[in-house]
Amino acid sequence: MSTTVQSNDVRNVSLEAFIARGALIVDVREEGEFNAEHHPAAINIPAGEAEERIGEFGKGPVILYCISGARSRPVEHMLRDRGIEVLNAGGIWDVPGYSPRMPRPSCGA
Repeated sequence: MSTTVQSNDVRNVSLEAFIARGALIVDVREEGEFNAEHHPAAINIPAGEAEERIGEFGKGPVILYCISGARSRPVEHMLRDRGIEVLNAGGIWDVPGYSPRMPRPSCGA
């Protein structure tokens, strides 16, 4: 009997490995959202500013998040296209090591 690994499990293993390697955790939400609540190890580079602030990402590894992954996805592609090692965690609830106080949206945010 073979076991199939779900993509979320693979991503979680990768996120843990990135964190163990000292990944930069970046919240790409707007400053007000970040100030309201964020992962304690995260810095804030809003998605709309990511390209002009590219130097702040370093060479990686980088973990990105927002609320649902919608805003972090284009930033992920931009960083990857520039050769930066990056993973998109999706939402703030998906970054290991933190349990947000805010409720998870019931549908895509």
